[in-house]
Amino acid sequence: MPSLQFQDHDSFQRSALLMVGAGAISGVLSSQIAAGHLPIAVGMVAGFVVLAFAMAQAAVGARHLLGLGVLLSLCAFGIGKATAMSATAFVPFLIAAVLATAFAFRLSPTRKAITVVLAVAVAVLAFFVFRRIFFAAFFVSNVAAATVAGTAFAFVSVFAMIPRHVSLRNDELVSAFEETNSLVDGEMREIIVRAYHLSVEARSSLAPEDINRRTLEEGVLRLFSLAKKWANACGESHTLSADLLVDRMENLDKRIENSTDDIAREQFMQARQGLAEQLRYVKEIGANRERVLARMHNYMAALERLRMAIINLHSADATRCARESEDLQKESEELRADLDACSLELT
Repeated sequence: MPSLQFQDHDSFQRSALLMVGAGAISGVLSSQIAAGHLPIAVGMVAGFVVLAFAMAQAAVGARHLLGLGVLLSLCAFGIGKATAMSATAFVPFLIAAVLATAFAFRLSPTRKAITVVLAVAVAVLAFFVFRRIFFAAFFVSNVAAATVAGTAFAFVSVFAMIPRHVSLRNDELVSAFEETNSLVDGEMREIIVRAYHLSVEARSSLAPEDINRRTLEEGVLRLFSLAKKWANACGESHTLSADLLVDRMENLDKRIENSTDDIAREQFMQARQGLAEQLRYVKEIGANRERVLARMHNYMAALERLRMAIINLHSADATRCARESEDLQKESEELRADLDACSLELT
């Protein structure tokens, strides 16, 4: 099942902090330079925000982004000086164009299209937020109003970075759970649900690169894989009822006893022999299923103990818990090999 995943949190946070900081600083500067002239003020703030974004993305063409930031500042300054205040109506579109170009830089075509649309909407919204706060100097000082306006402009602009960090991916664990859960029922489904909840808890408390998290997820996926084989084996033998086979064998025994034709009797005996082989096969499947189910319970219990040991790693006696965690991981490895052997029995 596809799910949205947010990637590279550090880069996003670094960019957001730099942009908000640049918005606040440029707001202060605009209060001294723009002298209440909105196009110059908002142009300076937007330019600084793009510059901050360029600094945060230094590894991906920062020189081009820096150039865009400088260009935006100069254009806004020129508009403010060369035109009347009526030019304010064109400033949002200028800012939207440059922000869209900056935030969509070096993205895939799909991400670029989404970013452009979002950045245009965000830029227009940020402009009107800035204007609303910028002209609130009647209630507070010019410096305070410009500073808050610049910070607000940058904060709103941060949303234009979302397409850069969000991706649609198939979650292997969720997909495996949904597929397996639809195949099994009863006691096996209970094990699968417990395993899935265990993996969800591990994901919520452990970092993606944590080896314990990977160990738990691999163990859960192995359970799902074996459960699917178990379900397939059950499906193949579902129509083969031991009682039904016994009834059919008893019926053939009577026909063999009452048959007067040697050829017919021989055919009945061969049919009975085939049913006997089927009965043996069904009994073996039942025994294997019971053994697999018992081992899966044992493996699930080992994973749960490992999960508890990982939680206890943060307690006061971390050294002892770490040793217990290592022992449980070894036990899980042994049980995993046992499960692999069970899997071969089901194939």
